[in-house]
Amino acid sequence: MSLSYDDIAESYDELYGEEQRAKYRVVLRLVEPREPVLDAGCGTGMLLEHLQCYYVGLDLSYRMLEVARKKGRGVKGDLVCGDAERMPFRDGCFRSVYSVTVVHEAPGLVHELLRVLAPGGSAAVTLLKKRHEALSWLVEQAPVTQVVEEELLKDLVLVLARAAESPSYREGLASVSPRRAYAGLRKELEGGPGSRE
Repeated sequence: MSLSYDDIAESYDELYGEEQRAKYRVVLRLVEPREPVLDAGCGTGMLLEHLQCYYVGLDLSYRMLEVARKKGRGVKGDLVCGDAERMPFRDGCFRSVYSVTVVHEAPGLVHELLRVLAPGGSAAVTLLKKRHEALSWLVEQAPVTQVVEEELLKDLVLVLARAAESPSYREGLASVSPRRAYAGLRKELEGGPGSRE
């Protein structure tokens, strides 16, 4: 994946800039940037053009990051070369997370976005409209609060939110065994409302 993006890094904005900027305008309208901001799969750094707050851009392509670095002079932030499916960040460290046209190439991305998203934080993810199977999975597996379809975009925009009172992502997953969680859910469904202990 990164090799092909390395090959087109210098011409990426010319080829896809108008389309990608339109997506960034929509995601920024839906999820207000709150420091610190993560752009997972930042590419050439188009989000930088819209931000006045601390920004971290992550991308697998070193050459795309070089283009972003030139754009981002004077912007407070960092660019990191790394895999969005295995981010080098601690749990819950970003209040706003964006990922534009990446999730269809990185199925493990949503898990990582939720891991690094702070309690009370929001994320905006775009997904190619033609990838219906990924949309179904996302809506079932992730805390999607809104799905937006804009006629002029090739992508759907999904807004995800993490509850303010949620524990750290890993602690929340580890605190209840899947067997115990399933048993509790089954008991509640069989007994109807109010059967929770």
